[in-house]
Amino acid sequence: MSTEATRRDHLEIGRDPEDLQALEQAIAAGHEEDVVQTRLLNRALTVVVGLLVVGGAVAYLIQPLFTAMQEKEYPPANPLAATYGRSEPPAPRLQVDPKLDLYEHRLAEERVLTTYGWVDREKGIVRIPIERAIDLIVERAARPGPRPEGRAGVAIQAQPEAQPEAQPEAAPAPGEEPAPQPEENDATRQPGGTP
Repeated sequence: MSTEATRRDHLEIGRDPEDLQALEQAIAAGHEEDVVQTRLLNRALTVVVGLLVVGGAVAYLIQPLFTAMQEKEYPPANPLAATYGRSEPPAPRLQVDPKLDLYEHRLAEERVLTTYGWVDREKGIVRIPIERAIDLIVERAARPGPRPEGRAGVAIQAQPEAQPEAQPEAAPAPGEEPAPQPEENDATRQPGGTP
């Protein structure tokens, strides 16, 4: 690009004439070449490749030395260990299938919360479904009159109440016998308390 073309370009942009004089002086003095210095780039690339080659050669030459040292330090395994040795840990193997274990655990918890069953047959303590227990507490709280406090701070009425609603019988938990449908008094009886 000539000096005249540069001057015209800068006048069209609206540059100051003093800037144009400075620009002409810089062009007359010479400018930096636009060519990349390949000599420095080639030297750096050669050094990096050389280091990689030397490092690979050193690792290749030292590996047998380290292998021999390890063989001396650790004797070989007994050849009979593969045939007669234990290959699995002894039973019980904990959580062979964690997802299945969690699913079965949640099913058992759900069964406890939604079915009738014995807590202690000798003392006559049974469990009732949580929904039925909530209904009973709401009914008792709505009744006027004295409210003797139970073990959990729930008002317990000393009068016998109506039979609970019929609930479909769920399958008992593994190892548990089916529980009979308890009467309302059995559901509220607590050890050492009054029915």
